[in-house]
Amino acid sequence: APGGPGEPYHKRNVLLLGPSGVGKTALLRAARLAVDAPLVTADATAFSATGYVGREASDLAWSLLGAADGDADLASFGVCCVDEVDKLCSSTGTAGGGKTS
Repeated sequence: APGGPGEPYHKRNVLLLGPSGVGKTALLRAARLAVDAPLVTADATAFSATGYVGREASDLAWSLLGAADGDADLASFGVCCVDEVDKLCSSTGTAGGGKTS
């Protein structure tokens, strides 16, 4: 096990998948309360790869720092929830809902 025998394994990233309305975001909020860590949620459709249109991923990190009242150590244990990822694909199957030419 990472960290040696008897040491608990700490997973840094978790991906929750499921249909709308099953409680994925509620589960994250409950887990956040259990570990007393800051939480920020964001709609995936607001982000862009370049940041020219919409938000950048670094904006989410800054939001997390704000949720931790500027405490960088606390923010490093925070939870970032990127919701609505399924909305990034249109019925044509292209990312971001755009058309390819």
